[in-house]
Amino acid sequence: VCGPTASWPEYQANNFSEWHKHMGAFVSGAGRDVDCLSVHMYSYFYAGELQAEGNRIGSNVLAIMDLQETFSFSQLDYVLPLVVSEFGGTVRVKPNDTSAAVDDEGEEDMLLTGPSYGYEDLDPSRDAVDEGREDNASGLAYSPMNDFAIIQGVNGKLMSFLDRPDRILRVVPFITAKSVWFKNTYSDPTHSYPYVLWRYDNSTETRSHDGHTGTWTPTHLQKFYELWAAVRGDMRLVSSSDANLQVQLYAAQDSDMQDSDRNGATVFVLLNNLRPSSVSVKLRWDGCRLDSNYDVTTTRLFYDADRSMPVLHRYHETMPAPPHLTMRPLEFVMLQLEAVQPAQLDPDRTTEAVVAVVNERTLYSRDMLQRLDCSGTVFRFNLAPQIQRHEAGEDEHQVQPMMGMDIRMSFGGNATRFPEAMQRLRLSLNGIPLPPVELTTQMAGRMRVYAAQNAMFGAVTVSVPVAALKRMAAIDNKGQDLEVLLHCEPDGDDPFDPQLVVSSVVLVTRTPW
Repeated sequence: VCGPTASWPEYQANNFSEWHKHMGAFVSGAGRDVDCLSVHMYSYFYAGELQAEGNRIGSNVLAIMDLQETFSFSQLDYVLPLVVSEFGGTVRVKPNDTSAAVDDEGEEDMLLTGPSYGYEDLDPSRDAVDEGREDNASGLAYSPMNDFAIIQGVNGKLMSFLDRPDRILRVVPFITAKSVWFKNTYSDPTHSYPYVLWRYDNSTETRSHDGHTGTWTPTHLQKFYELWAAVRGDMRLVSSSDANLQVQLYAAQDSDMQDSDRNGATVFVLLNNLRPSSVSVKLRWDGCRLDSNYDVTTTRLFYDADRSMPVLHRYHETMPAPPHLTMRPLEFVMLQLEAVQPAQLDPDRTTEAVVAVVNERTLYSRDMLQRLDCSGTVFRFNLAPQIQRHEAGEDEHQVQPMMGMDIRMSFGGNATRFPEAMQRLRLSLNGIPLPPVELTTQMAGRMRVYAAQNAMFGAVTVSVPVAALKRMAAIDNKGQDLEVLLHCEPDGDDPFDPQLVVSSVVLVTRTPW
């Protein structure tokens, strides 16, 4: 049993009263009686534009999930897992766009979305675009560019979901098969339902099985499934130095191969560029042994402006080790390497390779939904009780060396003041100063802003330097607390009010298994 299926998780609206009225109230009242939480997540794109206008990709997705997990931990002492029962991208007619379609009643459609949205009691100050959620899709001409926008909305969120296999039960991309129910499907197929794998084409004289003259034509949304079809295996530890380059790594053992020289793993490296510009990527393989050159199957999904369509291009090539590549704006790349051998501890040894297993744990602070005070805002983490239900039976009293730690802070509030607040923000962990925030590489995707109230909501992820971890030496789970302090660097005598709420701060720790 999951709920409440929040279809408009604009939690920062009205200074987070939207959160308290809906999802927060649900967790407080019914959290112990349900198995999981449920939510919908959509980005919206204006027709004819490739970059999301309502960006629910990257940092905003992380902020939503962190707030839900932190609040459920605070209320229930465990984290409620999540079902994302719909997610993806929606395509809308831009307000005041003279090319927008006019329906039979003479009213302009403000947008085109997949599902019908509820929450009729939301604040009436919502902007016109959000108010249009109640309308049904009826006027958008089919466009391959819109297909690419929808795929973007799906891939960007899916890459974030994959980081939480222990807390997310299921995710369902909103890409349907056909829409025979849609009013334009047969009468005007050029203005068909945007979220389908097949759209109706009545330009031919072929009669379909349902009695209409025409054929079902594949849309470019099928390329989403073609892209992911080959991916398999177990998750492997991977990281990116830029939050705008999403990355995942999977490895599948190939022990059943006949040629013993090719025994090893098939490795899938998944890269998603959230930037609207090209990016140069260098990959470093710390856990694999590779020759100076090796064969790789490369799959690229990108928008080709010359052909005015999404292109899925798969080819074989020989790459140097370590590999490097250039990614197009908003491009998704998958590298498939065959028969990859684990790196040995000593390259001169012929004994079995040493393979490390890493325990990654997310720690939550009960100090949440606090106003950011430039004089200092503290978030405390008591390590002893931070054992989720799936970890029951673990030895919680062992001392473990720290391999890595990320601090993920989520902010909601004044979008105009947010960049300056991040420039002034200073962090410390148990009194150890940390480097300043770098928004360009530590905040994923374009900032999500609720336009009616100029209210942003997003997460910033800071990796704790190795030097700081060495000063901490080790984590002792016998009750020692960690403390994260946020404060602002003053600018002379100018008192700066960020007008921001820190909705949650979480620590992601990595220790040897």
